[in-house]
Amino acid sequence: MRLLSAVCISVLFSFSAQAEPPRNVDMTTILTDENDQPIKDEFERRGALDCSKCPDLTLGAAVTHALFFIGQDERDVTPEQKWAWAAWAMEIRKSNSVKLTNAEGDLLYKRLGKLYGGVVLMRAIPLIDPNRKPPEIK
Repeated sequence: MRLLSAVCISVLFSFSAQAEPPRNVDMTTILTDENDQPIKDEFERRGALDCSKCPDLTLGAAVTHALFFIGQDERDVTPEQKWAWAAWAMEIRKSNSVKLTNAEGDLLYKRLGKLYGGVVLMRAIPLIDPNRKPPEIK
């Protein structure tokens, strides 16, 4: 029995030692395009034909748009989940110091990938998780 207890404690300790601590992320970081020019936040167009007066797209704004967006293929997302994502988005969107767990980083990776193209992902994902590398080209 003592051996089994010792093994269980050892296994639990090794898992907790491997878990990464939450990462500190600055949601006020302005995302830039492939030419290092600020990307405009086209969701803030407000009826204008062009985006000349649109603010620059921050990581927080991109994350907020991604958490608010529910695609046609996501009919199974419950009202409770939509509400939770929206409340969290409003909480973190303008913060210069958000602590993200791996699970939260994974959620943001998936949500951003549903809404945005490669340039935003290329800039946003390393800010959310510097350890994540681009996937293999297929």
